[in-house]
Amino acid sequence: MTRVDPQIEAAAAQRLAADEERITGQARRRETLSLRAAWREFWRHPSPPMITTALAVAVLGRVLVGAGSAWELLVPATLLALFPLIEWVVHVAVLHWKPRRVGPITIDSHLAQEHRAHHADPRDLPLVFIPWRALLWLLAVFAVAGFAVTGLVTDGPLLAVGSSWAWTFLVSAYAIMLGYEWTHYLVHSDYKPRSRWYRSVWRNHRLQRLTDSGLVRVHHLNAATMRPAGTFGGRLSPTEMVAHTLVVERPEGLLLVDTGFGRGDVADPKRLGQPFRAMVRPTLDPAETVHAQLLARGLDPADVTDVVLTHLDLDHAGGLADFPTARVHVHEAELAAATAPTLREKARYLPVQWAHGPQWVTHTTAGESWMGLSAVSALPGANGGSAGEVLLVPLHGHTRGHCGVAVRTAEGWLLHAGDSYFHTSEKQTPPAPPVGLKVYQRLLAADDRLRRDNQARLREMYAAHAGEVTVFSAHDASEHAALA
Repeated sequence: MTRVDPQIEAAAAQRLAADEERITGQARRRETLSLRAAWREFWRHPSPPMITTALAVAVLGRVLVGAGSAWELLVPATLLALFPLIEWVVHVAVLHWKPRRVGPITIDSHLAQEHRAHHADPRDLPLVFIPWRALLWLLAVFAVAGFAVTGLVTDGPLLAVGSSWAWTFLVSAYAIMLGYEWTHYLVHSDYKPRSRWYRSVWRNHRLQRLTDSGLVRVHHLNAATMRPAGTFGGRLSPTEMVAHTLVVERPEGLLLVDTGFGRGDVADPKRLGQPFRAMVRPTLDPAETVHAQLLARGLDPADVTDVVLTHLDLDHAGGLADFPTARVHVHEAELAAATAPTLREKARYLPVQWAHGPQWVTHTTAGESWMGLSAVSALPGANGGSAGEVLLVPLHGHTRGHCGVAVRTAEGWLLHAGDSYFHTSEKQTPPAPPVGLKVYQRLLAADDRLRRDNQARLREMYAAHAGEVTVFSAHDASEHAALA
């Protein structure tokens, strides 16, 4: 496997931060965070000091009431045992409360609004914490409930403020609350510990977030900027092209559609070949590798379970080695072409990109139909549902086994059409790509007649189902910009 210079990784992080600050006006948080820095950041938010103050008062109260019983240890043990159930009830009944109308009034709690915003942007740190206004009454409710329940159980006064059991309950409840805030913050921060326990917490939290929302989360990435030679200012072909890739967050793990160039290509550009580099002129920016962009989004590259490829051209499969444990889904005709290419096909495939020995999963057209096109199921929906379902849609011609990749989301279908077309106008009738791009596609096609026939079928599908499916190609920069 290619060894990548750590300086490349550092340059990637710096470039990503600079690009995000330029685009959004806000600097991205650091790529990595030490535990000490995470701890300092944690205390800058309102809820930790508030909970700690309540905890200190509870500890003082417990000390002042004097010695109690060893049986009081059952209180924290019971709370810890019931915590998963309590957390589930709070999420379902409170945090995922859906707005309801009662006559002219809409009932929608502040906590539910904040939690929906947290799901929409889980990297926004202030949204990770319990809102301070809600926390004020929550701390008070815990205190009143602890004293009242103890009074009822012990047949004492209505508020048993002198009961050691009540103060033990409050110490336990506030300590658990503070621990939850710390763990929840750490999961969403840039701190990346390697312990098995933390990895388990991180995975379970993502599973809960995706399952609760009923959605898969899709990121549209550009994994390779290319500035082709001889465009004559865009008159013959676009001055800039992209490698449009998808990252799909599923409860089962991360799914990629294509990979663009990988870290090995960036570290050793010569392996791409001088003719390709001279004609296509890839920037080979380390920040654009999918691996670097996953880290920038707080996602772990080790969690990539599946890669679904439109085809194995070198600008689509370059990142495979960055995800060595992932299953790689591809049409069987494409894998056959890449592993036993004809003389004409050899230039387009780069075996070093899969020299690590991927776990290939081949698919063949099985007579299924999707939007009037043939298709084959690659992956079922997430958690047995429909969202996250992935299909391979054979659109042969550009290469022997070229396919589109359809991904089902809650909002509808996405179709990554790969290199079945290069210019967004080719979705329309009549197509109007720049003349240089038109010639380039013909020269590059393994079977140009088949390519043109399948492109025509794609146009027919788009005309009939434009409201149901979002279609985009691998290299049109305007389509990527609209979706990213």
